[in-house]
Amino acid sequence: MRHINEIISYLMAILLFVACSDVKLSDRNDNSDDKVEVASITLTGSPDQTMESAGGKFTLSLTSTKAWTASSGQAWCKVSPMSGNKGASIVYIDVEANGTYDERNAKITFKSDTVTKVITVTQKQKDALLLSTNKIEVPRLATDIVLVVKSNVKYTYQIGSSAQSWISPTTISDTRGLSESSLYFHIKKNDGMKREGKIVIKSGNLSETVTVYQEGEEPSIVLTEDEYVVSSEGEEIAIQVKSNIDYDMIIPAGVDWIEKISTRAMSDYTHYLFVKPNDSYDSREAGIIFKSNDENLSDTVRIIQLQKDAILVAKSEYEIGAEKTKLSFDVSANIDFDVTTSVGWIRLAPKSMSLKD
Repeated sequence: MRHINEIISYLMAILLFVACSDVKLSDRNDNSDDKVEVASITLTGSPDQTMESAGGKFTLSLTSTKAWTASSGQAWCKVSPMSGNKGASIVYIDVEANGTYDERNAKITFKSDTVTKVITVTQKQKDALLLSTNKIEVPRLATDIVLVVKSNVKYTYQIGSSAQSWISPTTISDTRGLSESSLYFHIKKNDGMKREGKIVIKSGNLSETVTVYQEGEEPSIVLTEDEYVVSSEGEEIAIQVKSNIDYDMIIPAGVDWIEKISTRAMSDYTHYLFVKPNDSYDSREAGIIFKSNDENLSDTVRIIQLQKDAILVAKSEYEIGAEKTKLSFDVSANIDFDVTTSVGWIRLAPKSMSLKD
């Protein structure tokens, strides 16, 4: 009896399984006519874009079977629009200028349902050629100098033709990425007067110049100009000094019409002075002294300012009678002048003009 019950239970389980399978097959057949729309994104254009450091824009054609979104991983790379419906769309990518000295990348991600497409935008770095200094001063004796260069581009250098006899390279370094490299030069002993030479560092359109100043055997203060003539309106002048010793610039006491421009960026070899307007009718001059700290050596620049030009008469109008007569009046002038008349009945008497004042 127990065996019969087990057989009956087994048969009922089989019938129940078959019934459920029929229901699932029926449901599947009932839905067989429904179409399932699968998400897809198609981008027309290169999946990877390389932009110059100046930045710029480019476009992509996007086709999607469903609504989509777009996002950029970097603030300097913007995408618009950032979303859209199914169908064809134009997407604009705007890349800002790269002011850094490193290359950079940004990912643009497009999503539609479970589908994701990614493009990479690479922007080149700003080319750099930076020097540790643009001026190197060396003593008279032989020595070595080092010039530190920061660059993310390959560069070359050239020593000025007039300095190739006493400046020579000892080490050449290449640069990769924005990193420091060092250029070493040997400076020969200077048995003559002080001298200067130039080293030009170049890379494409980039160029930097280093000037090497070497002291001479004898101390010197040399002025490139020993006299400046300034108009009565006044002006700013720049005095160039070449010296291999320390010195001071001295404006004589009482010369209040010449001022040192302290707000102007100064250098060891350039001095800026402002000459005030001259409202007087006389020229004036002063000597600006450049003297060594030990006062054993000096040189002087002569500054001459012209007077305010003037021709002055006692009166501007004269009334005379109908009879023939002579008219005389004083003229004060600090320049040469001529006398003319606008009518024929007034003439300058011969030898009637003499110097006054």
